Amino acid sequence: MAITIVTIVCFILYCSSNFGLYINKAFALYKVLLLSMLIIAGTVIAVREKSPGRRDWDDERPGSPNIALAMVIVLFAYQGWENANYV
Repeated sequence: MAITIVTIVCFILYCSSNFGLYINKAFALYKVLLLSMLIIAGTVIAVREKSPGRRDWDDERPGSPNIALAMVIVLFAYQGWENANYV
């Protein structure tokens, strides 16, 4: 399946580089919109809870070490997502 997708992408770029750039911009816009919707949905859910985020930290105060650890875990899970636009 991966070889088929790469072949189709190469064929599209071979036939029309402008269309390939258009597709790249469309996917980039899709990713930005998806990320924005996730941020908005997370904010709405956090506001609805009485004490947002407390269940996730097991009664620990969300200090700098915990927030930094959470950011590292999330960035590690999505490693390479920023490179998709440059391929």
